[in-house]
Amino acid sequence: MQGIIILLVTGIVIYLLYDNGYIGITSKAAVVFIGSFPKKTSWQATFTKCKGTMKRIIRFEDSKSYNFKLDLEIEEGELVVEIMDSNKQVVLRLDTNTTTGSIDVGDNRKYYMTVRIGAATGKYVVSWE
Repeated sequence: MQGIIILLVTGIVIYLLYDNGYIGITSKAAVVFIGSFPKKTSWQATFTKCKGTMKRIIRFEDSKSYNFKLDLEIEEGELVVEIMDSNKQVVLRLDTNTTTGSIDVGDNRKYYMTVRIGAATGKYVVSWE
């Protein structure tokens, strides 16, 4: 019984950390992957032969326009960053061709970020202000 309670509390804590943007969910395979915990205004990683998806929630403090920037250095493969609204509709897509963009955040300040890496080697930093 005590084990079930510990498991339940652990699950609740992990969900609350994810829902508030403090941790991300990943599904990836890589020879080397060194990532950072999601920060309030950025997310970054360095990787070798990586393929997979990373997701996190962004909770914006204010209803305003936010500018996004993707600093990307990849030797091979591809990397795409998508920002989705609360209905999970893509409102911004960043990649090697489009490295900057902006979104207007309204009353619902909860957005989703997905980083998709396709057989790539390199590093990225996604930041916003």
